[in-house]
Amino acid sequence: MIYDNIPRFDLPRDFIAGEIEGNSLLKLYSNFPCRIKAGIFVLCLRGTIRATINLTEKMIRANDLVILAPDSYIQAYEVSEDIQLCFAGFSSEFVSYTDFVQTTIEFLSSAYQAPVISLPDQTVGLYVRALRLLADICVIPEGITGRKTIQAILNLFIHTVSELYKKDFAQPQQPHFRQQEIYKEFLSLLMKHYHEEHHVSFYAGKLGLSLQHFSSTIRKVSGRNPMEIINNMIVMEAKVQLKTTNQPVKNIAFNLGFTNVFFFHRYFRRHAGVTPQAYRGGEVFVSSKRQIKTPK
Repeated sequence: MIYDNIPRFDLPRDFIAGEIEGNSLLKLYSNFPCRIKAGIFVLCLRGTIRATINLTEKMIRANDLVILAPDSYIQAYEVSEDIQLCFAGFSSEFVSYTDFVQTTIEFLSSAYQAPVISLPDQTVGLYVRALRLLADICVIPEGITGRKTIQAILNLFIHTVSELYKKDFAQPQQPHFRQQEIYKEFLSLLMKHYHEEHHVSFYAGKLGLSLQHFSSTIRKVSGRNPMEIINNMIVMEAKVQLKTTNQPVKNIAFNLGFTNVFFFHRYFRRHAGVTPQAYRGGEVFVSSKRQIKTPK
C-alpha cells in the first residue's frame, strides 16, 4: 500500500504554529521514515517520544527543543499518550524564498548533528510564551501576512537556537573541536551528494583528508564508520520514496545513483532486511531494534 492520504511534512502556508495534545497525529508517522521539507521547531511540554532523527535514535522529554531543519528525516517509534507539544513551522517554499540554507549553513549542520536540545529551566518559559504567541497570531485573520515579518520571526528562532548550540558545543580542547567540525562538514556534504556519491573516498577527498584519518575521526565523533552513515542515509531516502511516492522501483534506484536495478534490490535487502517491493507493500518494516508490522 502507498500512503497517499497521510499528511506530508510540509506546510500549506508560509508559517504556522500551534499545540498538539495526545499521540494520535504522531502515530501516523510511526510506520516508516518521513523526510521533512519544512523547517520546524518543536518544544515538548509533557510526555515522551522515542524517535529516530537523522539516523540517530533520540528520547524526547519535557523541556526538550527539537529542531527539524529542512531535509531532516524522522520516524517516531513510541509516543506517550500524555504528549503535549508546542511548535512553529516554516514551509519549504518560504524557506526557499529566504535562501535559508545558504545563510544558515553552520546552524543547519549543528541542527542535523544534534536536533534535540534540553532547555535550561530559565529558558523554557520564554520559548513557551513565544510559541504560544505565534500560535495566537496564526488564528487572527488580519494577522501576519508579509513575508518580511515572517522572515524576521524565523531569524529570531535561528539566532536564539544558534546561541544554545554555541554553548552546548563550546569545546575547550582544540583537537576535539576540529573533529566535531569535520563531522559537521561531512554531514553537510552528505546531504548534498548522497544521491550520486556513495563512496567514503569522495567525502574524505572533499575535506582534504586521508581516508584513514577521515574514517577514524568520524568513528570517534559518531561511534559509526562513514560507510554506515552513508548507507543509512541512502536506505532512509529509499524508504521515504517507496512509501510516499508511486515511482517505479527502477526510477527510485536511478534517483539514488544506482545504475543497476538488480544491485539496488540486493543493496536494499541487505540493509533493510526486505526487498523494495515488500517494504512498499507494507509486509514488514525492520528497524534497528525490532520488527514492526505495518498496516495493510
